[in-house]
Amino acid sequence: MKTTKRLWVLTLALALILTLIPAVSAAGEYTAEFAAQFNPDVNGDVGEWPDLSGVSIAFDLGAESTLTVEFDAPVAFGGNYAAINTDVPFPGHTGEIVSFTLDGVEVEMGAAYINGEGIGGGLRLALCNKWNSDIEEQPVDVETLGEFSVLEITFIVFSSDEPPPPPPPAPETPAFDPNGEYTAYLGIQGSNWIFRNAWADASFGENGSVWADYDGNHFFSLFETEDGSVHPGTFTDVTLKGNGTYRASLTGADFSGSIANGAADAFNLLFLSTNIPIAGEPLEFSDVRVIIGGSTRHTFRDMDTIVIEGADKGYYEIHCINRWNGELGGEDGLFGYVVPTGGEEIAIEFTVSGFAYDNEDAEPPAPTLAPPPPTEPPAPAEDGGGLRVWLLALILLGAAAGAAAIAVAVVVLVKKSKKKQ
Repeated sequence: MKTTKRLWVLTLALALILTLIPAVSAAGEYTAEFAAQFNPDVNGDVGEWPDLSGVSIAFDLGAESTLTVEFDAPVAFGGNYAAINTDVPFPGHTGEIVSFTLDGVEVEMGAAYINGEGIGGGLRLALCNKWNSDIEEQPVDVETLGEFSVLEITFIVFSSDEPPPPPPPAPETPAFDPNGEYTAYLGIQGSNWIFRNAWADASFGENGSVWADYDGNHFFSLFETEDGSVHPGTFTDVTLKGNGTYRASLTGADFSGSIANGAADAFNLLFLSTNIPIAGEPLEFSDVRVIIGGSTRHTFRDMDTIVIEGADKGYYEIHCINRWNGELGGEDGLFGYVVPTGGEEIAIEFTVSGFAYDNEDAEPPAPTLAPPPPTEPPAPAEDGGGLRVWLLALILLGAAAGAAAIAVAVVVLVKKSKKKQ
């Protein structure tokens, strides 16, 4: 009886103690991620645009929070972009960087640039963004910071006086209509960041939100955000009217005029975007050809080799070059090409099936396959002490008229040649 009484008293005491301990939240209300452009020449394993979402942290408003990113080997920033992206509603909130250290050394910087380009349009604290023309002076020029292995950023986010607007209703992706008509658009991005994004891209698509910051909607042009300039080039998009073979193209393009990055020596992206709903993947694609300067550089034959993307946007995309996609060879790509300098055609031809009807007219002629241009002039053929090259040409040209006489001459010359050795 005494033992039972003691156990009851201990249980009551323990329950009383537990009620006095404040609850500890296992995770904060919001999420923060660090994103940056890195220099792949310093650490090729990290690359230029690593996915750092795996080291995101949860945080609460009004409390200092520290985000730490550790690398196995030294890295260096690529020079254009570094930011903390959050899903905190914007406007309606603001924030500041409390401290920024690399390998434990404090980095001096100005006030972070605040805007609504974070996660899902949430609050972003930019340490550096040279592509944003609204930033007159970068908080810190990350290109000058050298190599490091550990970065720590302590920040705080809190409410502002401006109330956040109600979130817009998410647009509904319509169901695929097998009897309908759709459009395929050529998407492209040069290594100098002259580009055309996907049709469904939230920022720079046909109905992109960022066009309001420029002098108009330039989705149907080659564009550069550095100065909001439109570059030469004519896109020919294609309407898909049933099963068939189609071609989308760009002609007269100039990738040499970037004011910030010079001429493009490669493509970061070359792809098709569409307004075809991808839910359920109702379509199949085949014989996707990459055509540059009138010649086919690569063909993706079937769905086993064709890289389909766009699920995040809700609409089909077919990627042929994507330096951030290992399936397409990453930075090396899957095939060789030269960025056109004279406005030659850049095109993607493809065959689609899955519609309820056929388009007999959707059969453009296939381009002639040409070898890639040589990087060096061919070396002159060597004689080698044997049959002369000019004599071989003579044999081929005159075979119909005097095959027998030439054959005798060949035998004699070959014998003489052997005697000289």
